[in-house]
Amino acid sequence: MKPMPDLRPIIASLRAEGSTGLVRRRVDPASSLDVYLGTDVAGTQLGVMLAVPHRLVPLQKDLPTGAGFAVKQHAVKYDAKGIVSLCVFCTDTASEDIFLHFMEDLVSHLLAETGHELGVRTFLARVDLWQRFFVAGGVAYLSEELQCGLFAELLILRDLVIPAVGLSAGVDGWHGPEGSPQDFVLAGGAVEVKCSRAKAGGRIAISNEQQLDERPFPHLVLIYVAVTLGGGTNPSLSDIVPEIRSLLAASGRPLGIFNDQLITAGWLDAHAGHYSENRFFVREVRFFAIRDDFPRILPGDFPSGVIEITYKLDLTAMLPFEVEKAVVEGWLKT
Repeated sequence: MKPMPDLRPIIASLRAEGSTGLVRRRVDPASSLDVYLGTDVAGTQLGVMLAVPHRLVPLQKDLPTGAGFAVKQHAVKYDAKGIVSLCVFCTDTASEDIFLHFMEDLVSHLLAETGHELGVRTFLARVDLWQRFFVAGGVAYLSEELQCGLFAELLILRDLVIPAVGLSAGVDGWHGPEGSPQDFVLAGGAVEVKCSRAKAGGRIAISNEQQLDERPFPHLVLIYVAVTLGGGTNPSLSDIVPEIRSLLAASGRPLGIFNDQLITAGWLDAHAGHYSENRFFVREVRFFAIRDDFPRILPGDFPSGVIEITYKLDLTAMLPFEVEKAVVEGWLKT
C-alpha cells in the first residue's frame, strides 16, 4: 500500500474556500485513480470522491447508506464525458472526527488500486465496513463490557487459535466482531468465548439457541475467560492489539483482515489511549466441550411462536464437560 498522504492540508484548503457548490482537491496526482477530497453541492459536507466511468457506478437506489454519511454520485462539469464522481459525505457534524478516520482509511485503500473497476469495488467495500462500524455506535468508545469481550477474543486468537491453525486460517476464522453465533469457526471446530468480570462463580450469558449447537461442527468449545479489572502492569486492549499486529506484520492479507475486523468490532486506533486505562488480570481460562447432555437450549427446543431466546448457564453445571487446552488444540489442528 502506498504511503498515505497527509489529508489535513487538503481539508484546510477546502474549508478555507468558503464557497457553495461542489469543490474538490485531488489527493495524489501521481495515483492511477482520480481520488479527491471535496465538499458537496451545498458546500457544507466533507467527503471523499472517486472519479470513474459512469457505467461502473451502481444506481443511486443500490448505493449504501448509513448513520453519519451518505453515498452519492455527481457529474462534475469539467470532467470528461461519461465520468462521474462516486462520493461519500459526512452528514453528521457530531461524528465528523470519526469520519476523518473513515476518510483516511478509504483514501489509503483507493490509492493502492490501479484500475477503475477495482477502485469502485474497494470504495463500496470500505463504505460497507464502516457502515457496520457506525451502525454499531462507533462514534462512542467501546463500553467496559465490550472491551472485556474483545480482549477475551483477542487473547484466545493470540494464545490458542493462531498457534493451532496458523496466521491466515486463524484470522480468517475470527467472526466474533460480525455477530456470528460462534466467535471462531475453523476447519477443526468452532469456539465461543465468554468473558466474565464476576469475582467468584459465574453465570454465562448465551445470546441465542444457535450459539451452543455443536451439530454443524466437528467440535464446539465454550471458553470461559475470567478477568479482574485493574493493575498497572496488566495488559489492556491497547497492548494486545499491537501484539497481534506484530505477529501478523509480515503476513500481508491476514493483517488487513485483522484490522478490518477490529473496525467492525468498534476499535479505532485513535481511541487506543482511552482503552489503556482498563487493564485485565486474567484469573483463569477454562475450556468446555459442548456435547451430549451439556446444559443448553437448541433450535427446536422451545414452543412454536418463540422466535428469540437468551439464557444463562451456571458454571458449576458445566464442570463435567471441562477439557484441557491441549485437547482443544488437537481438535483445532485436525
